[in-house]
Amino acid sequence: MPDDLKEVLREYIKTEALFGIEDYPSVRGAAVQIVPPPPSPSPVSNSDKDSRLAALYARYANCQNCPLGASRNKIVFGMGSTNPKVLFVGEGPGFEEDRKGLPFVGRAGELLDKMMAAIGLSRQNVYIANMVKCHPMKNPDRPDLRG
Repeated sequence: MPDDLKEVLREYIKTEALFGIEDYPSVRGAAVQIVPPPPSPSPVSNSDKDSRLAALYARYANCQNCPLGASRNKIVFGMGSTNPKVLFVGEGPGFEEDRKGLPFVGRAGELLDKMMAAIGLSRQNVYIANMVKCHPMKNPDRPDLRG
């Protein structure tokens, strides 16, 4: 087997081990060696996570690194638990999100809340964010129109 293929297989097995998969059938009589995952980093307390998120928010709240910063009303950073069971990531904020500065608070947010409730989740035990933190506006006088 070529060395690069062996390395890919090793990395795959390491990844599988992180998820608790440790039993593999042997191939042509050769046993597969399971490499234990690296030790976990020291856990970070929720208050440390809160302060780190607050520092990130403060750093980017007035961001003007792209044209979206000039047309948005508020940055839509993220919200929820700092120790979430699930992470929801949307594309980008809409008009209502831009107005309130919170992700998924418009019609999509109402639907997300219903979907989460149906599976026993809520905004208190998940984290919700968007890939893009600013609402793209075609016309700041009409923020409800997407750019």
